[in-house]
Amino acid sequence: MLFLVVALFLSAIAGYLFMQKVSAVDETLGDFATVYVANKSINARQPLRPEDFDEVKVPQQYIQQSAITNMQGIKLENGIFPITKLVTVVPLQKGDLLTLNMLKSDTTLSSDKKRMVMLNRSDKVGFDDVFSYNDRVDIIVTLPNSKSLVYMQKVPVVALAKDPQGNVTGLGLEMTLTEAADFVDKQVNAINIRVLKAPNAEDIKGAEKSTNSEEAAQKLNDQTKPKLPKTGGTPQDDIPEQDTKKQ
Repeated sequence: MLFLVVALFLSAIAGYLFMQKVSAVDETLGDFATVYVANKSINARQPLRPEDFDEVKVPQQYIQQSAITNMQGIKLENGIFPITKLVTVVPLQKGDLLTLNMLKSDTTLSSDKKRMVMLNRSDKVGFDDVFSYNDRVDIIVTLPNSKSLVYMQKVPVVALAKDPQGNVTGLGLEMTLTEAADFVDKQVNAINIRVLKAPNAEDIKGAEKSTNSEEAAQKLNDQTKPKLPKTGGTPQDDIPEQDTKKQ
């Protein structure tokens, strides 16, 4: 009987120490996050689906910075996309981790009737601003023996070419096939092409909001400004009260 009691006591101590050790390990590992690994082989450029990947819980301190942790909001340079709008640029094998640098949007064009034309900076092609994805640009073309003319306006930028230092060297412009053919002709024959950044809708709304805020502030300032008496002098609110008591 004594041996049984001692055995139970020692078992309880062992269980307690084990739980303490587990808790210490959990504290060391910290919080866990979900990453995704391929559950089958996936070809490059193949449309991706959530069911192509398995969830794996990993301590946050061991997760690669480029690992995907949210399948519905993957942030790329040209926008935020769900996994169903992306493809991989390299083939994946079963068990491969899904990372940001292997993904790109399946298309950058707004419709199947649009095409992308690259315009690279050169001696005769000048960029008059710093451009980003989804910017809108105006194109000014100068032909031989002709004045410069506004050739196209508010053309969407759907791709960027960059040098190793990250400087933009070319723009992918979205236009129809007919517009693209004419623009290529202009690139061949023009003596100069200038690309200007056009204001987008958000820029215009921001400017209007700023102007409205300034006007409202000015109006409020005018309404709260102390009024001067008609005879001039000190504002009415600041005129000291006269002492009516007899000396």
